[in-house]
Amino acid sequence: AGEHGMELRSWRSVLRMADADRAPPVLVKMDIEGYEFPVLRRMLEADPAMLPLQIALELHYHTYLPLPWQYRRKSSAELLGLAVALQERGGYLPVHRRDNPLCEFCTE
Repeated sequence: AGEHGMELRSWRSVLRMADADRAPPVLVKMDIEGYEFPVLRRMLEADPAMLPLQIALELHYHTYLPLPWQYRRKSSAELLGLAVALQERGGYLPVHRRDNPLCEFCTE
């Protein structure tokens, strides 16, 4: 097991597994129940030329899952830090946001 008891693969290895390591994907969709923070940070460590053109995700800012930040909300600083990393390292900007009516702590 790797970080926080979970195995995180490198972005390059994920692309290889999907036989997509010659050109970046157009879109990556994530709904990974609170694991998006470490996964996105790991993805942003990759070669920028191989990052997806767009990322669609559900962001969980509070969780009851057994994560290191279980039972607490992500702080404004943590959310801003992720947004800044996405913009600076990947050129990503939010273009649409919708709160999930079935999840008090989720936004898509």
